[in-house]
Amino acid sequence: MKQAAAILRADAASKVIITGGELAYGGTGTHHALVADALNREGIGHDRILARLDKAAHTADEAFDSFELLKQVAYDSLIVVTSFVHYPRAPFVFAHFHDLTRLRFVLAPDASAKDVTLFNYLHEFEAYQEDRRRGGIVLRDGTFVPTTFTYDEFTELLRHRILIKMAGMRDYEMPESREINLFA
Repeated sequence: MKQAAAILRADAASKVIITGGELAYGGTGTHHALVADALNREGIGHDRILARLDKAAHTADEAFDSFELLKQVAYDSLIVVTSFVHYPRAPFVFAHFHDLTRLRFVLAPDASAKDVTLFNYLHEFEAYQEDRRRGGIVLRDGTFVPTTFTYDEFTELLRHRILIKMAGMRDYEMPESREINLFA
C-alpha cells in the first residue's frame, strides 16, 4: 500500500477506486475495506475514495465496473495499481474497456505479491492465455467482450504504460491532472 499511497500523495486532486469483494483463501472481511484501512493508515483519507466496487468476481469485472463508473466522471488517466502476479492479464483485460492512451499500470510488489504462490501466478497466466485464445473476455453475467485492439497496440501499451515500482526506486512522479487510481 505504500506505493499506492505515494501515488495519491503526489497529486492531491486524485481519487481512488477500490475494487474487490470477500477475501479469498480463508480471509475475513472484504478486500476494499482492507485497502481503505491500509490507505488511511498511510495518511490517505476516506474522502479520497471515489468508489468501492465490491461486486467484482475477477479482473474482468473490475475493469468493466470501473469503466461504467468512469463514464460519469471527468478524468485524465486511469492508473491501475496491482501486483506483479496480475501482469500481463490486468493490462490485457483493462484494455478491453478503457482508452489505451489514458491507461497506465503500476506493478507494485506491496499490492499483494508477498502472499503470492505459484498457484496464484499459474492461475493468472492461464487465464490470460485463455482470454487471448478465446479472443476476448467473459464478464460475471456471461457477457463476452471481444478483443478489438491489435497485438501491436497491446504491445505498445505494455511497452509505454507499465511502471514497475521496485525497492530503491524514487517515488513515482505524477503529472498535475485529475488522476483516477484503481487498486485491483
